[in-house]
Amino acid sequence: MSHLTDNDRQALELARDLRANMQQWLTQHGANGTFSISPFVDPTGKPSVIITMDSPVALAMMRSLNQQSAPAPQHPGQLPVPTQAYR
Repeated sequence: MSHLTDNDRQALELARDLRANMQQWLTQHGANGTFSISPFVDPTGKPSVIITMDSPVALAMMRSLNQQSAPAPQHPGQLPVPTQAYR
């Protein structure tokens, strides 16, 4: 059995906490979909996570983030929030 470094343990804790928060957020927003969170330690030694999600989760997240920010005119190069699921 290998021993985990402090950074490994912090990455695992970060992933666990983020997973729980995202699941709660999805439930509160009635979003159905799947996501996964993978802990890792980046090359500089910083605890990090990789998030993967399907299109319903990504769309729900984009809509929520867009609603939280103040409405602003769309600038050249700014990506619009899609209204349909990706395939």
